[in-house]
This record gives sequence, C-alpha cells and structure tokens, in this order.
Amino acid sequence: MDWFNKGQVYDSLGQISNATHAYEQATRMDPTFAEAWYNLGMNYYAVSDKFPNAADSAYYCFEKYRGHDLRLVGWEGNKLAPMKINRESDWNRWRELHAL
Repeated sequence: MDWFNKGQVYDSLGQISNATHAYEQATRMDPTFAEAWYNLGMNYYAVSDKFPNAADSAYYCFEKYRGHDLRLVGWEGNKLAPMKINRESDWNRWRELHAL
C-alpha cells in the first residue's frame, strides 16, 4: 500500500498523527501530488488549536495543493463538483467526517 492510501486508512481510523506522517511521505515521494497536499493540510488544520505552527503548515499545504492541480474534483452530494479551498467549510466537513 502506498503512503497516500495509508494516510487515508489512518484518517478513517481517526489516527491523525499517523495519517499526517503518511501524507508527508507521499508529498516527499511526489511533490506534485495535489490530493496528498490537501489531506496533509486538513490534518494540520485539525490540530491547529493545539499546535500554533500547524495553521501555517496547513496554509502552506493548501497553497501547494492549489499550485499543483486546480482541476481536482470530488463528490458533492451525488455529483462530481470542483473541490475548493475554503478553510472554514472544508474544516467543518472534515470535522464531521472525523467526529471531532
């Protein structure tokens, strides 16, 4: 299993630290892997209330994501829709999925 997939598994288990490490490895192996940057940014953002530098790290990751692929799509309801970087709404969606 590759690092990105490991990150997704760890995320689904609520293991943010392990997921973050896996996404970091995925971005090191492929610095243009936009979705790995996005997920890494979401994990940093999730802990930004506990770690002061995490919010800056999240923003950096979101910028890397945006710089590598503006055309990523994701599921919105029952249809494909462009993924947007919006800190508050993305964080709320992530928090709901992870029951934080």
